[in-house]
Amino acid sequence: LTWAQTWTTDWNVYSTVNPFTGSYTPAQAYSAQTSGKLNQITDTVFYNNSHPAAYTEANSRGVFGASNNNVQATSLPIAGITRGASETLTGTVIQPVNALDPRAANDAVTAVSTPPNNGFFTQVNYRGAFGPNENWLCGWTAADAYGLSVAPPNGCAICPGDLDGNGAVDSGDIGTMLILFGNCGAGDCPADLDGSRTVDAGDIGTLLILFGACN
Repeated sequence: LTWAQTWTTDWNVYSTVNPFTGSYTPAQAYSAQTSGKLNQITDTVFYNNSHPAAYTEANSRGVFGASNNNVQATSLPIAGITRGASETLTGTVIQPVNALDPRAANDAVTAVSTPPNNGFFTQVNYRGAFGPNENWLCGWTAADAYGLSVAPPNGCAICPGDLDGNGAVDSGDIGTMLILFGNCGAGDCPADLDGSRTVDAGDIGTLLILFGACN
């Protein structure tokens, strides 16, 4: 197929070149995709690309058609980014990143669709790799080790129970937990404080123990 054809060819049209043999079938081999076209972009946030031809190709492929639920955002889709003074590197002016909080914000907080529950994807209801309440860069990445990764108000310091990120475990977090009660999929689940894979009475008890300001 040509590049253009991949955008109009259904997901379950399989190649006849070098076909599978034995007991394996194309449907078994290509199990990650369950609908749509072979090549498509859906439920995605595009931000801060001001080049006049930035979306020329995307528009020609129908990326911003209404059914694809893609957004050209005007607000930062992550919780925060802090840049240093401009520097010139090999003739190019750059602004180095001094701190990054990649948690979902604004248009990235809520997705329109949910990934299929097929064992390949992790089902979450936000757009991108980070949920609004968890920065999984903390504790193990170079970004955290070099002091670049933050999760306000207290950096990457762990504050379990602070579900709304306001720097304290308080009544707002109880409200958030009640909304999430009984709901804990395979993905981001910060309200599951006792690790039981569900949000239940045990988590409310843990939250009450943690009640107060984050240290």
